[in-house]
This record gives sequence, C-alpha cells and structure tokens, in this order.
Amino acid sequence: MAEIKSHEFDRFLDKSVGLYKIFVIYGPDRGLVSERAAQIAAKTGVAQDDPFAMLKLDVSDLQGDPGRLLDEVNSLGLFGGAKLVWLRGAMNEKPLLDAMQALAKDEPPANILIIEAGDLKKGSGLRKVVEPVRSIAVIPCYADDARALAGLIDTELSAEGLTISGAARQRLMELLGGDRIASRNEVKKLALYCRGAGTVTEDHVDEIIGDASSVSADEAVDAILSG
Repeated sequence: MAEIKSHEFDRFLDKSVGLYKIFVIYGPDRGLVSERAAQIAAKTGVAQDDPFAMLKLDVSDLQGDPGRLLDEVNSLGLFGGAKLVWLRGAMNEKPLLDAMQALAKDEPPANILIIEAGDLKKGSGLRKVVEPVRSIAVIPCYADDARALAGLIDTELSAEGLTISGAARQRLMELLGGDRIASRNEVKKLALYCRGAGTVTEDHVDEIIGDASSVSADEAVDAILSG
C-alpha cells in the first residue's frame, strides 16, 4: 500500500508524484482533500485550462454511465500526451468501485486519475479496493495537527514579510484547525490585516481571527461558495 501520511506529503509532492497515475485522497477535512488534489494536479504537468487534457467529473456523473470512468482514464488524448481525469464527491458508489477494481488489476493507465473522496472509514469499499495496490497513492486527510498548523502559519505570514510572536502563535493555533481551507483563509486575512506591521501580536489575532477550529468541512465549503 502506498499510503502517504500527512508529514510525508510535501516530500511526496516534490519527489514522487510522477511515479503514480492514480491518486485517492480522502478524509473528514474536505478543505485539505481539495488542496492536496489541486497540488497534485499542478504537479502532473497537464494544462488545467485545456478542455482536451483536463476532465472534471462528479461521482454523480457515473450513475447513468457506469463505464465512463474507465473509458476516460484509458482513452487517448486528442492531441497526444496524458489526460487528467479529476473525480470529486466520491464515497463507495458501485460504478466507482467497479472501475477501481478493474484499474487495480491492470497496469497503470495511460492517463492520470485523481479521486477526491469523503471520510472513508477503515474497511469501507473504496479503501478496501485501493489500499492493497502499490501503484495507487492513497492520501488520508485529517484535521491539521500542531506541526501542520505551524507550517501553514509560517508559510502564509512569511509570504507577506511577517513574523509572529510566541503568544500570538499559540493563540492563533487555538483558533485554527477544523478545516484546512478555513484555516488558510483566516491566516491570509490576518496577514492582510497586519501588512506592514512586521510582527503579528496576540492583539492582532484577537482583533481579526474567528474560531476556525469549530468550522466544519461543510461550513467551510459553503462559505467559499457563497463568497
């Protein structure tokens, strides 16, 4: 099983993405699932603005056409080169399981497949199919731990030329962590608020940050969609 744990992901992204054609990304943190999928897609080299090279599907698209996923993953690109098939909203749907069982038995396909799935429990259908297959990268996404949050904070603040005091960091970490997208957006908001200040203080955090640790995945996605 090629399971990529959270602390291994950055190295995997830099060094090993090109070794795989199928990626299954799942977990309760939908924001992190989407972010990981986008990072992998960017590393494939497929032009995401090319409709002949990139195909985005929702799992509901397979219900009336159960053979579509296999057809798309195995079809030749119109102008040659690998195509990226990006499937969202997956759980344990039968058309998906049937397609993955077929893919698990064969050599890796010519095209690239990224699957964004929900919170798949251990032993669930999709995990049972893909986890034993060494040629499939399986990437679980759970709520950020302290190390991941610290890295997120440092990345976003340093991009704006900011540092953060120890007390402010501790306070900020208490308020983040429920969903990766919500957490990142809160830190971006803080960075914008503190632009030019040099150092983020605890007062800055209290003035501008909401409690993202209690934001559910659905709430985070709804907030993004509603603007």
